Amino acid sequence: MTLRRRTRRTGLAPADVILAQSDELAVGVLTICERLGPRVPEDVALTGWDDSAAAERAGLTTVRQSLFDQGRLCAALALGVPGPAPTEAMRWSIVTRRSTGKV
Repeated sequence: MTLRRRTRRTGLAPADVILAQSDELAVGVLTICERLGPRVPEDVALTGWDDSAAAERAGLTTVRQSLFDQGRLCAALALGVPGPAPTEAMRWSIVTRRSTGKV
């Protein structure tokens, strides 16, 4: 069944982008898309979060974040000690791979 027929049957508009909460979930979405459609990245762009080894192997675009900075912020909040402001502590970058096509 094509993506067009499926969306007509459900009444839902097809997604342009899927942003998964983690790379693990995004790899699962990619597996389902490879079996059933839509095509990634031709029909839908897909991205994860964490920049895991699995994301690199799958060619998955992802958000890289500093786990060290996350841990430092969480420890400061849990211990009630002054620490970096959350907006300053959470550095991240986008790692573009083939799952989003030409960005």
